[in-house]
Amino acid sequence: MRKKITGIILATLALLLMTSCQHIDQAIEDTFRPLPQKQATVDKSDQSFLERVEDFFMEDGFFETGIDPNLFDIRDDIFVKLELADPLSDFDFFVIDYINKNEIDKYLTLEEAQDLLDLFHSQNLILNPERTIQVLQDLPKDLGSDKIYVYNGRITIYNDTINLQLHQPENENHIDSYTYDADADEWRSQAMRNLNSENPLAKSVLITDLPLQALYKVTEFSLDALKEIGEYNQDFPYENASTFKGIQSITLSLSWKDGDYIVGIESTVRGERDHISLKFDSDGNLLTDDLFMDGASVETGTKLLISDIEENIYAKLELEDPLLDFKLFVRDYIGKNEIEDYLSLEEAQDLLDLFHSQNLILNPERAIQALEDLSKDLGWDKVYVYLGSVNIYKDHIDLVLHTPENYNHIDSYTYDIDKDEWSVFPLQNLNSQSPLAKSVLITDIPLQALHKVTEASLDALKEIAEYNEDFPYENASTFKGVQSIAIFLDWKAGNHSLGIKSIVKGERDLITLIFDSDGNLIEKQR
Repeated sequence: MRKKITGIILATLALLLMTSCQHIDQAIEDTFRPLPQKQATVDKSDQSFLERVEDFFMEDGFFETGIDPNLFDIRDDIFVKLELADPLSDFDFFVIDYINKNEIDKYLTLEEAQDLLDLFHSQNLILNPERTIQVLQDLPKDLGSDKIYVYNGRITIYNDTINLQLHQPENENHIDSYTYDADADEWRSQAMRNLNSENPLAKSVLITDLPLQALYKVTEFSLDALKEIGEYNQDFPYENASTFKGIQSITLSLSWKDGDYIVGIESTVRGERDHISLKFDSDGNLLTDDLFMDGASVETGTKLLISDIEENIYAKLELEDPLLDFKLFVRDYIGKNEIEDYLSLEEAQDLLDLFHSQNLILNPERAIQALEDLSKDLGWDKVYVYLGSVNIYKDHIDLVLHTPENYNHIDSYTYDIDKDEWSVFPLQNLNSQSPLAKSVLITDIPLQALHKVTEASLDALKEIAEYNEDFPYENASTFKGVQSIAIFLDWKAGNHSLGIKSIVKGERDLITLIFDSDGNLIEKQR
């Protein structure tokens, strides 16, 4: 998996992403000159983290678009300083996420903007094979196991993630999927399958036996292929391995010949009109190259590449330029389900329908059901939501809860629509005599109002002529449409009530809609 805009509501964004903020801040401190921090008129250094979060909700003017500069002003200024007329979405996402995490509210200097670009480039796993190799070599130590067996010897490296499947040391029939996130510098795991085999390691290899050092030569050859088709970017190297251009992926995997297996390596290189598949031996020496011109396919006698299946799906659905969200979903679906052949038109449409059905903003009934089931899922009679804050994004929900054993202990909870499960992150001890003073029972939160809020938010999108009738999923995606819906406590004259806000983003418009607890529109800010 891969990365997404977490929305404008920075309070819960900060709660959820504390650890990754620390990672990026440390990387900046260790590698570059200090980047700018949020300019504050009042010294808040002595405030606790949660006190600062509370202050956020008290600042009525935060969502006013008249604030200068706002997030998008700072982003655009960075691209102007770097002379990036049309920055790729990867760097665009990275910049917005960085500004959000670090609460930047002033323009960066040219040097600071360049440092940010250099940091982004240094985190690219394809263009920096030494980092990828180190991460994989450290995996046995990180997992606390001497022997790590990789199922099918398969490791797939993208610009920001690494995917592989491992046998559990306690039970080698159990296979788990592991994903390394370069931005967070951490591994995530997910249970995959039970092989139920007498010889579960028959098609697996020790990670220490995989030819990781060959990645240097593979990257070099792949960049040479990019130069051959005139697509290499000397000025901005990060474009040579981005989501839509350059080296798309590098994969190590087992292939069988005469009853025995060898480790082979493949890389996929994409230009504006060219699609090149490079095959290497285990030492990183180039074996063959198959050139695909204008999307035309050539049979190679080997299993179809994920990128081939992807492009065929988009062609069948007549999606000339599918959004990043759907591209990542398709890639993840093909990998998880080990799809090895082209999908039919009906299967491709079913996949698009599945993707659309998993959008929590466009399908408020799913968000409501997940929140209504939370008490049962946790086994708690009473679930108190800190600050009454529930934040809904297209693919996840964030909120902070009091633990029933000790209401002073609050934890951050995130619902992942793809996995259909909640994850928890310990947060803080309030150390208060009245820890529930600013909290609300989840059963008292107006969840049914989400239907009206979604409808009004989509109407706002129609007003600015940004609504997509043909592909509804585009109306709540990472870069366009309804970005987030938030339920929160609103303080007035010493009392509080529940309010709702939604953020709607068009090509040039950023609209904040404010609703009462029944979902009735109160105010529209542009």
